[in-house]
Amino acid sequence: MKQDLMLDTNDGSAPQRPNDPVSRREVLLREILATRRVQKRPWLTTFFWMLVFLVYLLPGLTVMFFRFVALFVYTLLGATVLSPCVSGRVGQRIVFPLLGFRIKINNVNNLNAAFESNAFFVMVLNHVSYVDSPLLASLIGRVSRKGYALLASTLMGGQSQWELLKRLGLLKKAVYTQSTAATPEERERTRSELVHLARKSSEEGDVLPLVVFPEGQVHDCTRYLLRYEKFCFGIDAPVLPVAIEFRQPWPVNFWVVGDNPLVSFAFLLFVPFVTWEYHVGKLDRAQEDETDGAFAKRIQHQMGNTLSCQPTDFRLTDVGEVIDYLAQR
Repeated sequence: MKQDLMLDTNDGSAPQRPNDPVSRREVLLREILATRRVQKRPWLTTFFWMLVFLVYLLPGLTVMFFRFVALFVYTLLGATVLSPCVSGRVGQRIVFPLLGFRIKINNVNNLNAAFESNAFFVMVLNHVSYVDSPLLASLIGRVSRKGYALLASTLMGGQSQWELLKRLGLLKKAVYTQSTAATPEERERTRSELVHLARKSSEEGDVLPLVVFPEGQVHDCTRYLLRYEKFCFGIDAPVLPVAIEFRQPWPVNFWVVGDNPLVSFAFLLFVPFVTWEYHVGKLDRAQEDETDGAFAKRIQHQMGNTLSCQPTDFRLTDVGEVIDYLAQR
């Protein structure tokens, strides 16, 4: 009971990560992870949105159907007929707008300066949706046609989804890792591959930024951030922090813990549009005698300040335990 009282966050502080697995699960479900598809709102607001939903239901379903068709045709043509270069441009300039996906970039000069340096760097972003990775083609495409390399998790869907993005011209290279390096062995192997990628990029002159979602887990990022895994901060490369705000007025959570990704994606195609707003920071390096863990925490706090949310020490593995628990109930 005393521990539970210590976990109360009414004082505005971030919830602490307790040692007890049951307590960790309770805090994640109560404070951090979205557990309901429909958000809690005052009853007048809820009534208003119910009316909006009823009026928009038929047009929304129609829009969703045609968007699914457009996405299917694009994927089919991109995977068989179009070259990756052409397919990538079609996706960014035509398909994403048709799907209602919009982007807004703040401090684009920082992004441009990072690419103009023609040196390897790591771009770190918080993870707000299942569509974050392909949308990066639009973000980076604003300043460079070279593309990017992605630290890609194979936990859900294996490598095929990332190979498809490469064929569609929305991703240049991928470094594969299971569960975003959740185990010590996986972290060491992944770190070795990242160091090799940085060295090879510099030697060959084909410098691509490495994009990493250091939380390793999708969540709404409106109140808290999960812990940033430190292995991608220790490869002796500058880091470009990019904080994402997912903007949409609907009282719906587009990601719910333990959800079906297809259902979340269907909601994205149902609403008129959604916006990914990118806040691009400046290239930063680890300070003298700063450990990779301290560097990761500093960048996490910096991005938390940008997003007006609080960093926590909860990990990807903690979220995995919650998902397993919900699946077994």
